[in-house]
Amino acid sequence: MSGATPERDLSNAQFAGANGLGQVTILMPRAVMTRDEALVHAAWLVLLAGGELEIGGILAAIGGAQ
Repeated sequence: MSGATPERDLSNAQFAGANGLGQVTILMPRAVMTRDEALVHAAWLVLLAGGELEIGGILAAIGGAQ
């Protein structure tokens, strides 16, 4: 499943990017996001950080700590 729905905008609305130094940058972070906006933003950050293979373990650790 792609995650794309007519209701979910998958664009990089926060202008997240990566510089040549291995850092992720965010040009325009919003103070308030809808649930879908937060999920898409998180996905962009994971993708740009190259953490696709690690995110499951990180989410499990965060979820277990709460």
